[in-house]
Order: sequence, then structure tokens, then C-alpha cells
Amino acid sequence: MKSQFEAMGFPSDELPAAIPDSLAFAEIPHSANYFTVKTTGPDFGKIFYADHDDFSDDPFANSFGEFLARIVADPAQFLYDVGCYTRYLDGKSSTQWIPRHYFADAR
Repeated sequence: MKSQFEAMGFPSDELPAAIPDSLAFAEIPHSANYFTVKTTGPDFGKIFYADHDDFSDDPFANSFGEFLARIVADPAQFLYDVGCYTRYLDGKSSTQWIPRHYFADAR
């Protein structure tokens, strides 16, 4: 992850808070955006979203449990919050749909 950010032109001493002293454990596929967990310091155990287009020094979640709860509580909102990378097509037109609502156990 660090080398990918540096290859995009981000100097190693100017990386966002999500990267130094962190372990990347997930990536939005083909996006170069990662979820990281802090391994040292005052933010130990907090989850960050290293989005190369929109850096935030605020934690995405305060713990791994809170991270999972955020996904489970509203999967569509989670997908929207991380950049609308999940899109659906009808196979007939070029129109794309981005999930906005999740209906648990909809039948």
C-alpha cells in the first residue's frame, strides 16, 4: 500500500494518517483505496480509510467491531460512503445504478 501511494506521487513524509504505523487489511478492488488498522500510538486499533482522492485524518471506525457493525447496519450506505465503486447494469443500456438502500430479508 505504501509503495503504491508513493508511486502515485505522494511523498513518504506526507502520507495521510491512515498509512503510517498501519496495517492494510482490505482494498476496494482496483481502486488503490485501503482500509487500515493502526498498530501503534494513540489511535491503536482504530480503522482508517486511505482514499487517495480524499484523505481524512479521522478514523472510519474506532475498532474492528465498529467497522463490521457499520457494514452490517447498512451495506448500501457503506458502499456509498467508500466511493460508489459498486454499480449495477441492466445489460441493455449504459445506465448504472448505485445501491442507496438495503432492505434486510426483503422477499
